[in-house]
Amino acid sequence: MFYRLVIKLIGRINQPLMHKFAYLYSYMFCKLCHFLPLKFSLPMSPVEVMGLCLSNPIGLAGGFDRQGKFLRYSDITGFGFIEVGTVNVEPNYQAIEFIQNLEKASQQFSNADNRQRWGINLGSHRNSLDKHAVADYTKGMELFWCHVDYLVINLSRPGSPVRALKPDLKELANFLSEIQHHHRQLALAKGHSIPIVVKIAIDPVNNELLNDLLLLIKEQDFDGVILAFENWPDSKAIIERLHTIKTVVDSLPLIVVGGVRTMADAKQLLNAGASLVQLYTTLVQSGPLKTRQAIASLNALK
Repeated sequence: MFYRLVIKLIGRINQPLMHKFAYLYSYMFCKLCHFLPLKFSLPMSPVEVMGLCLSNPIGLAGGFDRQGKFLRYSDITGFGFIEVGTVNVEPNYQAIEFIQNLEKASQQFSNADNRQRWGINLGSHRNSLDKHAVADYTKGMELFWCHVDYLVINLSRPGSPVRALKPDLKELANFLSEIQHHHRQLALAKGHSIPIVVKIAIDPVNNELLNDLLLLIKEQDFDGVILAFENWPDSKAIIERLHTIKTVVDSLPLIVVGGVRTMADAKQLLNAGASLVQLYTTLVQSGPLKTRQAIASLNALK
């Protein structure tokens, strides 16, 4: 109750400050909880998606933990998977501290039976899908390959060509083909493969090329797609759109983020065809313990 009152007050004054406070509070609270003589096992609603076994289908979206510092303590929140970043990798990008955070988290949970799965959200500041953008994403894939469970090619940021009202599908096809080519090369070089997904934003009005875009991602053999529903009026509209999308891409795993206000919303999305659901605002507004309690209630919902 105290946390919700404080976060609501800060949000009225300054939205960016609210998110910073939520991160620092969650980080410090979960870190302190690790010193208690209690074992925080993950809420169990097991699923297997993209070849990954997850304790439950509810994850934390990219943007909350941008440096991977939270991973050592985030199991207390109850999420089945955590997505870190977005990381905009450029030619001179230094990932030393980030990788150190991932290595420390990996060592801490090396013997855990049911640990959280981790993804890295990769972005690029470039406003085109040319060879330079491919190089940025490829560098990110190589840097984090051995430290995470899946990779995200984030094409949902403002300014991305894919967010244009009418993206160049030919250019996008070439870009995705190049990304997959490098993904296969890295799998051979590293001796193992990890899932790779594409993240796109879905506008509630201007989405006439969405089906073509989704089919292109499926045809390029990506392991899934993250659908970022932004500025949609309500969860009912998202669920209706999700039903339609599912008929288009069939077996392609769909990870839904945006518009999820309650665990009942998440359950409805899973019933409508989402393979996984990501939260962000729920953790910010409710704090780590309330979020954990909500995830733990998933099995009881219809």
